[in-house]
Amino acid sequence: MTDIMRDLPRLKLNRTPAIDWVKVFQGICLSGSVLGALTFSSLAAMLVASAIRGDLSMHDAVSYIPIFLILSFAFSLHIQSFINRHRQAKELALEQSILYFAQQSGPGAVSIPEVSLGCGLRISQTETILNQMSARGICRIDVNQDGQLIYTFSIR
Repeated sequence: MTDIMRDLPRLKLNRTPAIDWVKVFQGICLSGSVLGALTFSSLAAMLVASAIRGDLSMHDAVSYIPIFLILSFAFSLHIQSFINRHRQAKELALEQSILYFAQQSGPGAVSIPEVSLGCGLRISQTETILNQMSARGICRIDVNQDGQLIYTFSIR
C-alpha cells in the first residue's frame, strides 16, 4: 500500500473514450430537453400572439396546444430513454474497465483503492460498482489480514 501512495503523483488515470462520450451525449440530451421546452413555449406564444392579432382565432390556437403538449411529452420520453441507455452504457464501460484491471492485477483479487487508482474512479463510485458486482455474483468479497475488503474475480 505504501508503494501505491508513493507513486500516486506519477499515476495516470486510465479513462476509456466510451466514458467520455457518455458525458457528451448526456449534455446533448439535457440541452435537447431544454430546447424542446423552449420550442414548445415559443410555439405556444406565437399561437397566442397570432390569436390576439386576429390572424388566428383563439379556438384554433387552443386546438393546437394539445398537439404541442403530446409532442413535447413524446420528445421528453425519447430524451429520457436516450439518457437511460447511455447511463447503462457508462455503467457497462465502468464494469468492463474494472474487470480488465482485475485481470491485469494477476490473481483477480483487488481492493477498492487499487481499483480506484487503476481505473481513475472516485472511491465512493468504485465501492458502489464493486458492491453491485458482488451482489450479482460477478465477484466475491473477502477480508485480508489487515481487515481490508478484497474483491476476488474468477478470471481465467
